[in-house]
Amino acid sequence: MTAAGSGTAPFATRYRAVCRARTRVRVPAYAGSALRGPFGLALRRLSCITGSEHCDDCPLFRACAYPEIFETPPRQDICGVERDWREVPRPYVIEPDGLGVRQVPKGGVFQFFVGLMGRAQRYADLVRKAFMLSGRGGTDWGEFELAEFAVHDAATLPLPAAPRNDQIGIEFRTPLRINKRGKILDARSLDFSSFTWALLHRLQRLDAVHGAYPMPIDADAVLAAARQIRESNRALRWTDAVRRSNRQGRRIPLGGLTGNWIVHGDLRTLWPLLYAGQWTHVGKGATFGLGQYRLARGVN
Repeated sequence: MTAAGSGTAPFATRYRAVCRARTRVRVPAYAGSALRGPFGLALRRLSCITGSEHCDDCPLFRACAYPEIFETPPRQDICGVERDWREVPRPYVIEPDGLGVRQVPKGGVFQFFVGLMGRAQRYADLVRKAFMLSGRGGTDWGEFELAEFAVHDAATLPLPAAPRNDQIGIEFRTPLRINKRGKILDARSLDFSSFTWALLHRLQRLDAVHGAYPMPIDADAVLAAARQIRESNRALRWTDAVRRSNRQGRRIPLGGLTGNWIVHGDLRTLWPLLYAGQWTHVGKGATFGLGQYRLARGVN
């Protein structure tokens, strides 16, 4: 997937992080979750200039890169809508390169990807330094050094044209966890309207807080269009997994849907959201790489 258009600032950028093992490294399954904690600690160490023990009572809380990226505070200027949000979206994702456990010998290499959205893109160099720092003893699965951190692809305006036919394939590469009425949808209960609502919900909030989707959204039109979409093939399966949360002291489920989904219908209204979602991910756990999808070859 390459940058869409040229000469325009991207509204999302994906970076490829290539790491060289300083010791024998055991890259865990769902490495995005494992990398998130060390990244946050390193980012705070690099960003904080006051030495405050807690961010929320720091006088620079709303002017510091760390909370903007990792502990995004509510924006008071968004017409009060945010008061109803249970969690403010973060403007980054950490994408694992594969889901299985990998053993990397000393001197060997592995990689992952980091997505930055909206205004968070201005902190790309700080994010790079945070991952450099986090690999030096910041994980319990080995030490590594960041050998490369470079732009892999970007989403810019104008978007590429929507597919000429009325069909598109969606490949879910990491577990899709869409919560509906307190329940994570399985392969039987997921429908395209629920998927679209979750994507719309995420993009609206990312844009409101981080300026990460610079296109107007007619929510009613989008949801109406989604209700008209039909599927011609569904090859989705439940992929089970858990992560260990040191902060909460417990194991947290990461299971969700992976596989392929082919849908058809009038895609023109939905196309901008579907395209952008390839960088933002969708559903629960998007920050550490869940809900990653790609549109089928030949249409993206």
